Amino acid sequence: MEIATFQLKYHHITHVLPQTATVRCSYGYTLSGTNPRVCGASGWATAPQTCAKNQNCMTLTGPTGGSLDCTGASVGSTCTVQCNANYVTLSDFTEVTCQSSFLWSHQTNDNSKGLFSPCVEKKAPESRSLAVSMLIEVDSCKTADEKTNLISGLETFMGSQPTITCLANSQCTMEDVACVNENSKSKVTFNLKQTADMTNENVLKTSDTAIQNLVTSNSVTFPIKTSKKRETVTVSADSESYTSEVATACAAGQVQTGDTCYTCPAGYKSSPQCGPCPAGSYNPTEGAASCTDCTGGKSTFASGATSSSQCVEVCTVIQVQHGEFNVAVGFKLEPADVLSLTCISG
Repeated sequence: MEIATFQLKYHHITHVLPQTATVRCSYGYTLSGTNPRVCGASGWATAPQTCAKNQNCMTLTGPTGGSLDCTGASVGSTCTVQCNANYVTLSDFTEVTCQSSFLWSHQTNDNSKGLFSPCVEKKAPESRSLAVSMLIEVDSCKTADEKTNLISGLETFMGSQPTITCLANSQCTMEDVACVNENSKSKVTFNLKQTADMTNENVLKTSDTAIQNLVTSNSVTFPIKTSKKRETVTVSADSESYTSEVATACAAGQVQTGDTCYTCPAGYKSSPQCGPCPAGSYNPTEGAASCTDCTGGKSTFASGATSSSQCVEVCTVIQVQHGEFNVAVGFKLEPADVLSLTCISG
């Protein structure tokens, strides 16, 4: 449905009493006064209604699985998306601003109601590990005994460091430790495999930062026994040799964004990849491969609809020759909304 006219209903009928007068304000205006206004035998029973231009942006509703932290609704005010604990937002933005047009910055032709993408619950991945590599300033990986001594010394050092919190708090294990000789040094590699608090993608990242800081500050030092006369020497890591990478594997049917796993939510379709149902369609269940189209010429006010009840009659403001409405062309409104039309002079 397209809007090409506007309505302002104000009925004043005098031959039968009492009668009422109902005012419908244009979009972007707020009604003040008693509505409808009643006319009786003694005249009008209430003062005239008035329509005042809004001086604030609309009140927003927070996302599913989260809430909004707003500084107000006046021009320049902001609202920030806050997801519930263990949830992550699917939105491309987390903060919106009330603009001088009294529309929020995310209120566009495709989202005139100012809706937000949902926050979804994080799911535990099948596995998550941190692959680490560093050089030790000693050529001590030639024999099996040398490798055993070096690896044992490094494992003892790592386990003694309180800043490597995933080891200190038993949230990960140190596995697949190996060493090879490289340019008169010992290249050591190992994996930290996360074993607890699996939905928290920061467990390994925090420990990664801690290990890197220890290496770059020349703090990775530990004793080992050498093959020569079984002497004990202190070795240290090359401060510029540290490299690492976190690898996350989500379970079958889960969606992966970075190191976060989640199930494609209601309002979205999982095929060919997880994305919101287009405007004019909906999906009430998580993990669904497709969306259902609205029927009867109805549509939705934005993408990501979760129910057929969101399929409604939607009016789109059109361009008018020699004039313009008080709302931008393409903006979506409800059939009951009223517009003001200004004609070009002449």
